[in-house]
Amino acid sequence: MEEIVLIKDDLELNEAFELILSKENYSDIITDIAELIYNKQLEKTKIEELLREHDIERLEDIKEEILDLLIAYINIVLNDHKISEKEATNLKILKRFFKIKEGDFYKYRYKEVEEILQRQLEIIYRNDNKIDTVEAIFKVGLQEIFDLSYDQFLDFNKNEVKDALDRGANLRELDTVYKLPFTTENFSDIAKRSIQKDVMNLVRKRDSGKCVECGSYEKIEFNHIVPLSNGGTNTYRNVQLLCEECNRKKNNQVGE
Repeated sequence: MEEIVLIKDDLELNEAFELILSKENYSDIITDIAELIYNKQLEKTKIEELLREHDIERLEDIKEEILDLLIAYINIVLNDHKISEKEATNLKILKRFFKIKEGDFYKYRYKEVEEILQRQLEIIYRNDNKIDTVEAIFKVGLQEIFDLSYDQFLDFNKNEVKDALDRGANLRELDTVYKLPFTTENFSDIAKRSIQKDVMNLVRKRDSGKCVECGSYEKIEFNHIVPLSNGGTNTYRNVQLLCEECNRKKNNQVGE
């Protein structure tokens, strides 16, 4: 454990943990930790004393309970649908102090993260069916507080994107990528709206219905050679067929 310094004049942090202590029901050790944060006394030596007092060998042994405590704080932080610089800093410090690693929220508290993101993303997508600069920055903040990878966040994001497209939104204005499914029988409604049917037919014929990278006929998807986010278009020359695996590799490389 390293010494940390939470923002000492952060009244909102104090009030948040006061609320957590009054409403949530945690084990004795987690309650004691929350009280240290509330009293601005979170220090390495005090945590070590608490662990000994509760006969807990390592901080990692109560990681999942600490994740629950942090999720309670995150819910309060997101109550106004914003993440201030102070809030982001304190969350980062708390995660570092408690040794919360990338992937821990996703691995141990997937359902809780999903519920929080669903509420937040529903609000911004249903506002006006587009994502402005402020909302785009907020989305990045959501991804960062849960330490999600790009693909993990896309997974949480996809349902709200689909709903927005169903309401007539323009994919270019949603600040995201949406993988367009392809089957030999029919095409999804989203694919039809995003890429014209005649373009899809031409691409399918040109690429012989198979992945242009590996030749697979399995799990074929439409892919933009130049990503829409980088100025690409839905034209015949900018659309190709890739299998799911090759599409994922390409997305990871170019950040589409």
